[in-house]
Amino acid sequence: MKAFLKLICDSSSPNSIYLSNHTICSLSTFGDESEVQKNITTWLGMNRRCDARNAAKSKIMHFFPDLDMVPLFQWNLKFLPLVKSWFDTVASPNDDFAASIRNRELSTVYKFVRGLPLLVADDFQHYLTQQLQRIRAKMSGLEEEERCLMQV
Repeated sequence: MKAFLKLICDSSSPNSIYLSNHTICSLSTFGDESEVQKNITTWLGMNRRCDARNAAKSKIMHFFPDLDMVPLFQWNLKFLPLVKSWFDTVASPNDDFAASIRNRELSTVYKFVRGLPLLVADDFQHYLTQQLQRIRAKMSGLEEEERCLMQV
């Protein structure tokens, strides 16, 4: 039975969960209801209710409530929209678990941005510099236009 549990939901790492089978929807079991059989029933139920991708995400969220964002820092802020959309597609029939997913989403985005503060500040400074250059160019154009009008 433990082999079936590992096949349906190998909780040793997020990647192992993702690579587990999320398409098996039923399995006949014999004997008394052990903890392993209860877990198998739970994960098979999730496989029935969700498509394979959402089942994998929900299982990952169940076993790994605190996702490590450090490996994603190498892509800077380019990965932030993907992280956000990943959480948006996680589904749960359980309202408490759904609320927990939203809290984890906020926490993960916070950790992501907190891990890259200089990059965020540099991007904002770059944005402000561009805006200032645009305003100066517009003012220069207006001053030139004013000089032309004064000569007439």
